[in-house]
Amino acid sequence: MELTGNATYRDRFGILQKDSWGPLSKFKTNDSRSERFEELQPNTNYTIRLSAMTRTRRRGDEEVRHCTTAPAPPDTPPKPRWRKVFADDKYVFPVDLPRITERNGRICCYRIYIVRLRPHPDWSNLPPPRDMTVVDYEEAHGVQPVLGAYITDVFSNDRFPPESELIMGDGRSYYDKDDPGLNWESCRRCLKKPRRSYDIPPPAPKPPTTTMPPTTTRDEFFEDEIDTTMEPDEEKRSRRSYMDIERDYMKNPMMMDNKLVEIEVKEDLQVKDGLLDPAANYTLYVELIPGSEQDEPLFSDYVNALMPAASPVAPPPTTPLEIALLATCTVAGLVVVGMATLCVLQARRSRKHHHHHLEMSPLEAAFRYVVGHIGGRQQLLSAAPPDMPPIAKEDLAAAYAERQADSDYGFQKEFEVNMKSDNND
Repeated sequence: MELTGNATYRDRFGILQKDSWGPLSKFKTNDSRSERFEELQPNTNYTIRLSAMTRTRRRGDEEVRHCTTAPAPPDTPPKPRWRKVFADDKYVFPVDLPRITERNGRICCYRIYIVRLRPHPDWSNLPPPRDMTVVDYEEAHGVQPVLGAYITDVFSNDRFPPESELIMGDGRSYYDKDDPGLNWESCRRCLKKPRRSYDIPPPAPKPPTTTMPPTTTRDEFFEDEIDTTMEPDEEKRSRRSYMDIERDYMKNPMMMDNKLVEIEVKEDLQVKDGLLDPAANYTLYVELIPGSEQDEPLFSDYVNALMPAASPVAPPPTTPLEIALLATCTVAGLVVVGMATLCVLQARRSRKHHHHHLEMSPLEAAFRYVVGHIGGRQQLLSAAPPDMPPIAKEDLAAAYAERQADSDYGFQKEFEVNMKSDNND
């Protein structure tokens, strides 16, 4: 038994590629009539060749069979990135969206969503992209904007935009509802409006009903044959118009999912890449819809938030010279503060010493007087001036004569001392 495989697909550059797999050969005895091959690649055409072999190593006729593995979603979700540029007197967001290879199966389309964030956005409060409410461009930019994502572009994998041409906020999009890639039978969901998230109030509790003995009528018999559990409220609801039924399904959480599928087909897909609000923050995510209807769409993560306005100018980085000057000034300031502190402390100490000298005890004053006279000089007991009363006019001549006498005594004593020293010589 020999197994080989081959696949034809478009790679991430949009180039048609052909891959081959195998051959893988296995030998089985006549006791076993089945064989299992594990880890086969999706979206691949396999060829099985089976032949019998005798003991003499002679092969019989070869039987050939063909089979195909089912497609699978891509291995990784989209990973978009964007940046901010200034063009045509406004800021726009060029998007870098790597193309996903179709090795695992056909890719129907990409849908680009933009979310206008509220002031001071909190990323933890944003729902996952899969659960984000989808709104129109006008609802997101109204007087009272609605928090939700609006579709800015839809394109098939066959018409994937070239690099650097996918720009958000320039008013242009690649969306074409007549694109053959979007109108394949398995890709029709690319043209369906995404499901909205509605605030569903909890159902009100039913009032208690009293059990009445039923009366046998023909109409009741007929209704009981259809559904014996129908409530009176449900009977009334079954007789309403089609529009009332639509509203009930929109409000009924039990029937919402089933009815939304029908409503989505009737609503047209709203795609608009309008101008951006320079005072708002925006984020973006991408939805990838595979070619198999059984596979769920893949969603990227939110990209970083951007504002379509000039960014604040960042301060220039600090140079080594500025750091050295700052350190020098800091050290000099500390030195000046230390010197000023020392001067203040020294002034306080000298002031305390001066007061201590002026306020001597009587014993210290007597001791200084004796020592001064023994040394041959008279020391002033206090540097403070004496407290003398004013002199009367009639006593002025006597006071002057007294002071002159004291002054002459001092000079006379000095003259006598000098004379004694001369005689000794």
